[in-house]
Amino acid sequence: MPYGHNKSLKIVIPDAIKDNWNFAKYFIRGLFDTDGSVFAVKKPRIEKYPSIELTTISKTLAEQVKFLLEQNGFRVSKIWEFKQKSRNLGYRFGLNGQDNLKKWIKEIGFSNPYKLERAKSYL
Repeated sequence: MPYGHNKSLKIVIPDAIKDNWNFAKYFIRGLFDTDGSVFAVKKPRIEKYPSIELTTISKTLAEQVKFLLEQNGFRVSKIWEFKQKSRNLGYRFGLNGQDNLKKWIKEIGFSNPYKLERAKSYL
C-alpha cells in the first residue's frame, strides 16, 4: 500500500442522517466533539476572534458536513487540504466569528464540556 493511501477516505454520512437536519445536528455535534477544535485568534480590534474547525481524512465527509452547515445558515470557510504527519492527506474547514459561534451553541451545541466552556469564553 503506497504512502498516503487510506481506506477511510470513503467515509460518508448515511442518507437517513443527511436528509434530516435534526439527526444531522447530533451527528455533526459528535463529529466536532471528537475531531473538531475551538479556539480564538487575535485580530485587529478583536482580542478573541472565535473559530470552530473540523479536521478529517475524508474529503467526502468534509464536503458533506460543510454542505449541511451551509444549507442551515452557517458561514463556512473553504475546505483546504494539508499533509498530516502520517503523510496522509487531511481536510479542514472552519466556522469563524461570533455569529457562527452563537448559532452553533444555540442549534448544535457541544457534548464535550471542555469545548463548550472554551466556546463560551470567546463570547
